[in-house]
Amino acid sequence: MNKETMPFGKSVAVNDHDLLLAIREGLRPMQTIADETRQGLPYFGNDLAGVDPIGNSHDSHLSLSHVPGRWLDALLNAESLPGMAVDNQVIARLARWAYASVEAAGMDLPAQLDLETNEIRKVSQLHNLREVLHAFTALVQYRADDRARERARSVIRAVERYYVRPGFRFDDDLLLRETGGKITGADPFPLTFGRAIGPLVKFYRVTQDPSALDLAVKLKDYCLSHVLAPDDDYVLENLGKHTHSVTSMLSSLALLGETLGDRTLLERVRRFLEKGISRCALDFGWCLVGYLRTDLMGEINNTADIMETCLVLARAGYPGYDARAERILRGHLLPAQLLDTHFVARHLDPTDTNRYRLHERVRGAFGFPSPYGHEDSPGSRIMFNWDIVGGAVSGLCAAYHGALTRSGSEIALNLLLDSEYPELAVAFSYPERRLRLQ
Repeated sequence: MNKETMPFGKSVAVNDHDLLLAIREGLRPMQTIADETRQGLPYFGNDLAGVDPIGNSHDSHLSLSHVPGRWLDALLNAESLPGMAVDNQVIARLARWAYASVEAAGMDLPAQLDLETNEIRKVSQLHNLREVLHAFTALVQYRADDRARERARSVIRAVERYYVRPGFRFDDDLLLRETGGKITGADPFPLTFGRAIGPLVKFYRVTQDPSALDLAVKLKDYCLSHVLAPDDDYVLENLGKHTHSVTSMLSSLALLGETLGDRTLLERVRRFLEKGISRCALDFGWCLVGYLRTDLMGEINNTADIMETCLVLARAGYPGYDARAERILRGHLLPAQLLDTHFVARHLDPTDTNRYRLHERVRGAFGFPSPYGHEDSPGSRIMFNWDIVGGAVSGLCAAYHGALTRSGSEIALNLLLDSEYPELAVAFSYPERRLRLQ
């Protein structure tokens, strides 16, 4: 046993029924984990066991825009729910990083951070289009932020300006001539544009900005023609091995289909969920972190996407998808939250900023679970990367709103999970098969 490993018990305490508890616990690390040596920049990576040393880490591609975007989306979506507390100073700090990622490099695209100099580079990682659009949409929706509205529009204009049809490949020469910038990480389609459809749709829903919906439809049309296979199977050459990009593209298409009232698109989503996604995921929501992996490391971002897709299909009238969403929540998403940290090494030196009291501050995180727990096999690496708590909490907020729906004077309870609403509180116990409404 190395010095960074604590004994991992045969079991850990989990929550498998309480939505608001999970959301509340998830808000904790997003408001307490930041690198004060870098002006409060969120960390990206987090190792808790199986490696030496454990701790938080940065990523030049993903720390600057990726994590702030996820966290702003999650925190602001959760803020209005019962019993939630969100620190406005945290929101302001995250917004500052999101704005800087798009404005500082002069490309109107999410830029990278040089971790040696702390300077923002004129290099855009297109994987982060989704996250900056999430950030700006949430700031517009919950803070009426005009700066965020314009930044989102500038990102949309930049995508329209620099990509080359057919193929949605950027015109690198034009971008270099006009801005001095360059692109990295431009393939495959789900890794960049496909995953960005969802926040474009959300921005349209909030603002009614036609440019967002127009771009989302263009991306959808290309996806249906060139990316998704006619037989709805998982074609690695088209989709790539980064399964979260594929699942987020799928949930994006579902949201677009719902917005357009497009039953044909929703049926295509349903078929790919049942066939293509089943190549890397199980019915209760566990999904491999990478398509070619041979171990059982999953990713909760993927699980949340699949669950949200089920909620959309349920609202569209497809039978059985509310039940599947609940099965995903009870059977995997909720239990995968880190609530029991007995196995995390104790670091009590406040100058050790990457690891100080991490065993306490990491509580509430989500990461890369196996189908049966945090640890794939004895001694394996256990990670809770910081973007994932944002994706999980956003998904849990979608579940909260989807669990109870209203139509006139009627209320429908769609998910049997413990929660609270203005009209009633819900508690359901499976062992006793007892539903309590107050």
